[in-house]
Amino acid sequence: QMVASLKPPLFHLPGNHEHVAAYRNDIPPTTPGWGKGLYREVFGPTHYAFNYAGVHFVALDGSRFVANKLVWDMPTECLEWLKAYLAQVPAEEPLVLLIHEPFTTLPGKAEVEEALEGRKVLLALSGHGHAIARWTFAGAPEIMAGATSYAWHGVNFGPNALGYHLVKITGDGFDSAFGDWAE
Repeated sequence: QMVASLKPPLFHLPGNHEHVAAYRNDIPPTTPGWGKGLYREVFGPTHYAFNYAGVHFVALDGSRFVANKLVWDMPTECLEWLKAYLAQVPAEEPLVLLIHEPFTTLPGKAEVEEALEGRKVLLALSGHGHAIARWTFAGAPEIMAGATSYAWHGVNFGPNALGYHLVKITGDGFDSAFGDWAE
């Protein structure tokens, strides 16, 4: 209901809370929808790309299962897909990378950076953490936008206070701002 009035297309990206029963030892992996199954059923692939206004937006999966336990690392199939996708994209075309868990904290980040070497990465966007932070990844800024639900941040915010991160891609980079949903 909250996003129904948005006019631009809405793209989904899985995070650690979208994996059904990932933290429950009493639910077997054979259960329908377990892990990433329900996400894929409802929203589609966990990694994909789309073009908008001459920019390649590349959505990546930042978690995988090892012995039925969720770990923060890019799945092999996602990394292989990224390499295959980039092989079809001219190196000078701009990229914006999207992931839930920050690239900076990914155990396999060096492999991802290697795949992006020589590419025009404008920006990497991540979430997961409950704060706004900036780093560098693959030679470009990475912004962790923080939780859009302020309820995570404590009692100073109302129970339904929400925020958003707005990014405008420009000819030579981007402009970025974080704001309160009510404003």
